[in-house]
Amino acid sequence: MRSSMTHRHMMARACGGAVAAALLAFLPQAARAATVQQEAVAAPSLWPLILAMLAAAFAIERALELLWNYLEWILLNSKRMTATTLVSAAYVKFKSGTSVLLGAIFGVLLAGLFTFHLFAALQPLTLGFLSGVPANWDVVLSGIVVGVLAKPVHDLIGVIAGLKGFLSSAALHQRKAA
Repeated sequence: MRSSMTHRHMMARACGGAVAAALLAFLPQAARAATVQQEAVAAPSLWPLILAMLAAAFAIERALELLWNYLEWILLNSKRMTATTLVSAAYVKFKSGTSVLLGAIFGVLLAGLFTFHLFAALQPLTLGFLSGVPANWDVVLSGIVVGVLAKPVHDLIGVIAGLKGFLSSAALHQRKAA
């Protein structure tokens, strides 16, 4: 009885191995056929537009940061503001709101310069929902999106800077302990 069980297991394994070998032999042809079918139906890639918009948002964020740094430096050196005023809640709210507004304005300018058409690029994916957006409004709305993206980019840069500071202080403490 034991030898027949072993023989059955050996036959099942041999059949399973043959099926696996046949699948592996036909897999390249199936993969090529699948890509041909997918290329015919594939939607246009949004990644180039998204990456360009993120790069523009990063440029806007850096320009606004530079603008605020120079403005605050001038205000501090001309004695028109004190350091405590610059960290007050009212000033921080004013600075944040003004940054979003300036970011939207700069975003519209950059979108007009580089002709970002976010809604035209999204049109094949939305089944005609965005088909009625005029080209000029598409550029303006894309610019507003780019300008408003500058705030999350600023926050992300702040998190990365905080992480860098944490890691450098941890390394310093580790060197002192050694």
